[in-house]
Amino acid sequence: MNDKAAANRSMIAYRRYLLFVAGFALLISAGVCVLNYIVDPLQYYRQASWYAPIFSEEQRYQNPGLARNWEYNTIILGTSMTENFVPSHVDAVFGGGTKTMKLSISGSSLYEERLAGEVALRTGQVERIIWGLDYASFRGGKELLHEEYGPYPKYLYDTNPWNDIQYLFNISTLEDSLRVLKRKFTNTEQPPIPLDRLNHWQQKYNYAFNLNYVYNHYYQALDADLKLAAEGERDILEDAQESFDHNVLRIVEQHPEIEYHFFYPPYSILRFQLWYDHQPERFYNQMKIKEYIYEKLAAYPNVHIHDFQSESEITHNLTYYKDVSHYSDKINAYMIEQMKAGTYEMKSLDDVRRMNEALLRQVETYVPEIPPREDLAR
Repeated sequence: MNDKAAANRSMIAYRRYLLFVAGFALLISAGVCVLNYIVDPLQYYRQASWYAPIFSEEQRYQNPGLARNWEYNTIILGTSMTENFVPSHVDAVFGGGTKTMKLSISGSSLYEERLAGEVALRTGQVERIIWGLDYASFRGGKELLHEEYGPYPKYLYDTNPWNDIQYLFNISTLEDSLRVLKRKFTNTEQPPIPLDRLNHWQQKYNYAFNLNYVYNHYYQALDADLKLAAEGERDILEDAQESFDHNVLRIVEQHPEIEYHFFYPPYSILRFQLWYDHQPERFYNQMKIKEYIYEKLAAYPNVHIHDFQSESEITHNLTYYKDVSHYSDKINAYMIEQMKAGTYEMKSLDDVRRMNEALLRQVETYVPEIPPREDLAR
């Protein structure tokens, strides 16, 4: 009897201990969530007002907060080809009370760009979208999420409040919150990065636009293209078209009240030649999809399509590039000015074909003066 009573007492004590541990864990978890909600380091619920914000350079995490809680009427979508746009310059060029928010995502897919755009569209304040149509973002599937470095934070992009727990009960969020609090209460706050320059890679990394960098990258790109060609990589036009319909066309159809400026980024002539020589299917598909896109969007008077890819004064001047694809912010500024002026706007299918033919002639006749690989290694 005594043994049984002792066992019962032990069981009761054990249960109390488990309840205590569970309650303590629940209390700690709730405390973490409350702290992260109050600090809100990604400004997902509100703009920071009582501390100097630390904007995350993880665009896929930071952009939803910028889109949800900041004031703007124009957004920029696209890959790294759009990161060097300066919002205040866009405001000045377009005028009329333009206020721009850049929601670029380096290496993004069209689906990821659409998700960012939809967060902004739900605020009801978007009047204009400037969207870079980088063909690389069309590839890989219509709902491709880049998760090479971890799961994509879709919970930050949807309207379900319950899965916000993934943001609130999150060790990375907690680390960011504690960093904010440490800076705040030790008087070590620094002025935040101006949104005008957030993720502006030219300024961030202070890139030197040196021809040797372009030439070295040319050989790296050549090796990559040769490898893909040897592996028999295919580029399926229908897949790219499906991605466009699923991610871009649907937004145009759902939001006819918005002014759209789509543009094709001016990669250097070297990049086009490499595709032409070693990935011809991809080269010609980029030309074919321009016709497809124009035919899909021609009926919308609020849509403007700008093609800078055959502008030889840009693409043949390699001093504008840090590699065979990425151009300096001077080109971003020029493109914004020309979008406003309508200089490179495709107003008919004949315009599209004329620009494609001009690019093809350039690729076929351009003779690059690139030093031998071994000379660059010295």
